[in-house]
Amino acid sequence: MQITNNKKTYKIALYDIDYTIISINTLLAFTIFIIKKNPIKIIFLPLSFFVTILWLLRIISTTKVKSFWLLPINGISEKKINSISKEFIHKTIIQKIKPEAIENIKDYKKKGYIIIFASASFELYIKYIAEYLDADYYVDSSSGSDIQGDGSPNNPFKTISHALEQIDKSKG
Repeated sequence: MQITNNKKTYKIALYDIDYTIISINTLLAFTIFIIKKNPIKIIFLPLSFFVTILWLLRIISTTKVKSFWLLPINGISEKKINSISKEFIHKTIIQKIKPEAIENIKDYKKKGYIIIFASASFELYIKYIAEYLDADYYVDSSSGSDIQGDGSPNNPFKTISHALEQIDKSKG
């Protein structure tokens, strides 16, 4: 896509993560990864499945159901979660990245496109995917900030529209 801001045109390639770049649901894969590392955490699965049914019935929000799927990380320090997230990316996700997605991203980079990753998945591990694939900007609708974010994997923007506004400021 091309956008024009203040009479400048920018070439943008915008990617979602799950099922676009990666062939699996990363939240479910992350939950399974956590449970394999600490099998006692399986006690949270029945509740997560029940809440998923409520979500399917439109009784609770997507954000709420996702938070239940992350119950297995309760009680784990932020430092440990970051370590587990990096391990998850290297042991599970890298092999699930679609080869054509990698080639597509590299091709667009060579052509001068600005690469933006947008995800509603949790920043815990998505930031490492954005870092691994060298995204120029990262948008996380769950934990990003349009006020304090800078679009980096560790400090994502909240909205795509804000990311597009910032491109004009940083490239202009």
